[in-house]
Amino acid sequence: SFRRRFSYIKMQDLYEESMEASNQLLTSNEENMVPDTHPITRQIQQVVDTLSNMARMTGILDMQFKVHVVDSPELNAMVLPNGDVFVFTGILEIFDDSDSLGI
Repeated sequence: SFRRRFSYIKMQDLYEESMEASNQLLTSNEENMVPDTHPITRQIQQVVDTLSNMARMTGILDMQFKVHVVDSPELNAMVLPNGDVFVFTGILEIFDDSDSLGI
């Protein structure tokens, strides 16, 4: 059947689950984390800051984002509900510049 379901998740529960997921990602990739001071991490953080400032100015979203870069050939990037942004370096190969990264 094509019965529709509505699932309600409290914001606090969603935040706690995202913190747990973030901790799991940080732990499982501990040896491959790119330092915050690395140019790649700083470039990605700048793109994220620009986008989040635009969202903040338009009243869409008001939260802080923290970038974590994982040195891995995996083509993946994600933003968790707690504001943690994970970018795997493999996906950076498909972007030409900061503008395309922000898309």
